Amino acid sequence: MNCCEEEIPSFQKFHVRRQVPDMRIKLFGNTELQVHSSILKQHSDFFFKFLDSPEKIQSEDSEWKYDWVSEVKDDGEWHLVAKQNAQPSLSENVLSEEDTDLQTRSFCFMINAMYRITCAIQPRTLETIVAIADYYLCLPILSYHVSACMWTNSDLLARRISEEPEHFIELAYKLCNKTLFRECAIHIAGHMNFQQPEHHGHILYDGTFPGVTNPKILEVLKIMRDRVTGQLLQTQMNVLMSCAGDPEEYHNSSVLSRISPRSSVAGSH
Repeated sequence: MNCCEEEIPSFQKFHVRRQVPDMRIKLFGNTELQVHSSILKQHSDFFFKFLDSPEKIQSEDSEWKYDWVSEVKDDGEWHLVAKQNAQPSLSENVLSEEDTDLQTRSFCFMINAMYRITCAIQPRTLETIVAIADYYLCLPILSYHVSACMWTNSDLLARRISEEPEHFIELAYKLCNKTLFRECAIHIAGHMNFQQPEHHGHILYDGTFPGVTNPKILEVLKIMRDRVTGQLLQTQMNVLMSCAGDPEEYHNSSVLSRISPRSSVAGSH
């Protein structure tokens, strides 16, 4: 069983050709992941910096080169620490069952991203996934993985994007993910508020949308909507001109109709 399935695994061993896992991660006392420190160091600046930190207490009784566990702080936040560095005073702190499920799924998705294991994105977990990847400094590989996995469960994710594009576009911006950003922008730009600056004036979109507060995102959406509006107006103009006929042809026919038969006869001599 792996982290992509409905049930959270109690154990998962990741595989890399000609390498054996040298790091164990235990999450909330329920899930054990056996991973390769080389993979984590490659994709995460956090692990690159802290796995071999000189401040880490060396463990002599562990069969693992790196043995890390989750530690829940008094405020409910959590992080990974080397097992030998865990604080005894925090050992009794736990998360709720629901939050444990969410955090475990999200962390597993991040590890899957490092191993390029394609799996479905559960929309309810994406915000937490991004937050965890931000903490562990591995947003680039996560962004790549999100693009690869976006349509694995296309109906579910597409429906949530259409329902809450303003929520997902903020995540797309943080991830620098063009695919997710574009999907959200399509839904948002079609419903942006507009203003009528003057009587019979052009329709201008004021670049606002409920729920979107990032000014940089709003500016992109406004430019996008203005371009779409310009193309739409040009298309409407082309249709109207086509229905009215070719203006040049209309002009020539009007000139010919004003030439008298006598002039035509005179011209023939």
